[in-house]
Amino acid sequence: MTNNLPPGLEATINRLHEHELQNLYHIVVERLKLITKVKQLKSMAKFSTGDKVYFQHDERKIQGVVLRCNRTTVTLLTDDGHQWNVAPSILTKFISPTSNIPTVS
Repeated sequence: MTNNLPPGLEATINRLHEHELQNLYHIVVERLKLITKVKQLKSMAKFSTGDKVYFQHDERKIQGVVLRCNRTTVTLLTDDGHQWNVAPSILTKFISPTSNIPTVS
């Protein structure tokens, strides 16, 4: 693994005692959890109940309508009546035509 750490950080880490390293570990884990949560919230914010969406599953396109946004997944209802709980990061929203936007002459 390549070292992309800021200059001097590796040397500082190497000087830490075991209990300091354990504290640092917990800080890093909490920071990573926060980053993951922010990414999930950003992905989830793209979708609302009623949105038409799709995703790939076993090399086929699954289409559906968003029923609800849960804590970590989006629940969809497909045309054939099946429900799916899907990570928002794999969903794509259908773009509606912009025919409602008036044109300027």
